[in-house]
Amino acid sequence: MTASRVLLTFSLFALPVTCAGNLEEVLTRMDRTAKDFASFAANWTHTDYEKVLDDSTTTHSSVRMQRSKDGLTGVIVDDDGRTVYFEGHTAQIYTPKANNVDIYDLGKQANQLQQIILLGFGTRRADMEKTYSIAMGGPETVAGLQTTRIELTPKSKDLKNNVSRIDLWIPENAGYPIQEKILKPSKDYTLVTYSGMKMPAPPDTSFKLTLPAGVHKNYPQQ
Repeated sequence: MTASRVLLTFSLFALPVTCAGNLEEVLTRMDRTAKDFASFAANWTHTDYEKVLDDSTTTHSSVRMQRSKDGLTGVIVDDDGRTVYFEGHTAQIYTPKANNVDIYDLGKQANQLQQIILLGFGTRRADMEKTYSIAMGGPETVAGLQTTRIELTPKSKDLKNNVSRIDLWIPENAGYPIQEKILKPSKDYTLVTYSGMKMPAPPDTSFKLTLPAGVHKNYPQQ
């Protein structure tokens, strides 16, 4: 698994007002949420689709993220206990069955990773409009909730190399997504659907990766 894989693992159109709101209303709600964002905890269903194979894999995980003055920290744990942990410019992937952890230096991709993860949660409207062209996708129902889908197309060449478009589904009266789709130039995509969202995360939430004694450490990039 490359650092790029880790990265991807994790113009305004005036349309009629829908149940979840028009684009201006949605962006205003998102801006308010981003202003106060510190952390969240949720469950997610994560699907990776590969165009060449016409095949997809789906996992179910718990996810928790925290933003502090030192940057973004995140922990993602799937049903098998496999854990993806990132902090600053470092990402670690721990596999308990093998008692093994792969450690990656994300380098300059760390900033892209943080931007994509925080998108819809901790990214102010002005920053979104600076980085993406934003368009209305329209009203859609997700997990029984009325939402507005918005489409974000990267402006920078560096980001376009990894992401062709990001779709966010914002529910009525909320300022964060309950679903996110990252489309890639290869026509592959990652689809994440959140449930049980708690924002901020409960006070006893841990944002650390605790490794057992004797864990084998690998550095695949070396």
